Amino acid sequence: MLLARVEGHVIATRKHPSFAGWRLLVCQPINNAGVAQASPIVAIDSLGAGLRQRVIISSDGAAARIAVGDRKSPARWMTIGIVDETEAVQAKNLPRERGEIGAPSSTRLSRKNPAASRLQAGAPTSLSRAESKSGGPA
Repeated sequence: MLLARVEGHVIATRKHPSFAGWRLLVCQPINNAGVAQASPIVAIDSLGAGLRQRVIISSDGAAARIAVGDRKSPARWMTIGIVDETEAVQAKNLPRERGEIGAPSSTRLSRKNPAASRLQAGAPTSLSRAESKSGGPA
């Protein structure tokens, strides 16, 4: 899945028969700040996304082919959500998983790191907004 911004739509006088009745959108993948991240992508749209709206697009070609009703359709990308707002969450001081960029070669939990201690104990690692304001569960 990618966050993207609708940059336009595609008008085609000739297209694959499986696209009959579908809107085709030009979607620009973006980051949370709205900066372009890759080349634009053409996606089928069943949600009615408008120009400049932020959408979530999926590259699950199998799901796109099921949506258009043709197992041999060239459909790959489709809109699966229209974004109202985004909220960035930073995970500071949490141990990284193996294989992540910057992760240590072996991940060990440390008692010196409170977040790691909570992870090891199986406790939640973040508080809801109500908990953080009141100091306890809502």
